[in-house]
Amino acid sequence: MEEKISVLVIDDDDLFRRMMFNFLSKKKFDVNECKSGKEAVKCVKERHFDIIFCDMAMPEMNGIKTVKALKKIDPEAKIIIMTGYADEDDWREIQKSGACAGLLKSVKMDNICLIIEKSIELTIPEFEKWIQETHN
Repeated sequence: MEEKISVLVIDDDDLFRRMMFNFLSKKKFDVNECKSGKEAVKCVKERHFDIIFCDMAMPEMNGIKTVKALKKIDPEAKIIIMTGYADEDDWREIQKSGACAGLLKSVKMDNICLIIEKSIELTIPEFEKWIQETHN
């Protein structure tokens, strides 16, 4: 039996997190969800995820702090920060955080599936280059 691709969705917005969870589950991904950065840290200590989608704006631990904490646990983690809005300073922070990329939450769900599939096929540097070329 083929192993499912494991995806973690971290977002304090219940509606967005559930929408991602439901959509990706229907596409046959192994999806877990967390409401906060602290919850995500516990989750990533317990298991590896093929790709992680993390909200930028969350209380207590924002996306940048969450990415840095997750990368300490799993330096090979492929993490995408998602945001509803970002200015130039936010994009610079995302680039420095250790995340593979930043995406606007308005990205089409079918593109999310492609991003997940590419994250499995490519090394981290290849994935970062691909995502910047195709989603910027």
